[in-house]
Amino acid sequence: MNDRLNGFLWGLVVAGVAVPIALSKGFGWYSDGQAQTFARQEAQVAVVKMLTPVCVANFQRGADAPAKLAALKGIDSVWKRETFVREGEWALIGKDQERGVIDACAAELYKL
Repeated sequence: MNDRLNGFLWGLVVAGVAVPIALSKGFGWYSDGQAQTFARQEAQVAVVKMLTPVCVANFQRGADAPAKLAALKGIDSVWKRETFVREGEWALIGKDQERGVIDACAAELYKL
C-alpha cells in the first residue's frame, strides 16, 4: 500500500473512535442504552420526590405521632432511622416500600 492510502485508513480508524467519544462527552449526545439509564435514574428521583411527602403525611396521621417522632429523633444511626420508618410502613405504597422513599422520609422526619 502506498503511504497516502495507509494514512487515510489510519485516519478513518482514529475518527471512528474519536468522533463518538467527542459527541458523547463534548456535546452531550448519548447512546440509546445511556439515555435509558439516565431516564430510569430521573424517574426514580421523581418517584422519591413525589412520595416522600406522602410518607411524612402517613407518619403524622398516626395517633401516636409525637411519641414516635421523639423516638425517631432519639435514634443516632441513619440506618436505624430508616429501619424504623420501614417497620412503621409509612412509606408503604400498595404492597411495596421503595427504598429511596424510605431513606428520604426518614431524613425529612428527622428534620421535623
